[in-house]
Amino acid sequence: VTVQYTEVEDYLPLPGQISDFRGLADLGADVVIGTQAHKPQTFEFYNSVQGQPAFLHYGLGNLFFDQPFWGNMRFFMDELYIYEGRLLTVDLFTGIIDDLARPRAMTPDEERNFLAFMFNTQGGF
Repeated sequence: VTVQYTEVEDYLPLPGQISDFRGLADLGADVVIGTQAHKPQTFEFYNSVQGQPAFLHYGLGNLFFDQPFWGNMRFFMDELYIYEGRLLTVDLFTGIIDDLARPRAMTPDEERNFLAFMFNTQGGF
């Protein structure tokens, strides 16, 4: 399920956003991804009320948008591997927007700094 949730300028999801995304997982979604966030947001593996794990990514960040601020220039692209109706794994690709409109993959140093920021500073998982 993809969700165009309320836009918020934060790396962390809103309490209601967490509740709503978890609610979708409780209804049976294996994956819930927010498409609204200008800043990339954190994610979690959530065990639904049925006991099934779900991947919740609260916001991917900007892919094509002209906001030249550190946080708003970074983004995730999630590649989902689904087989026979089951989510097997998720690859997180990291990117950055150059010159207000050219997305590209992050360099290893950029990715290391970005992921350290998302995991350590923002609480990551």
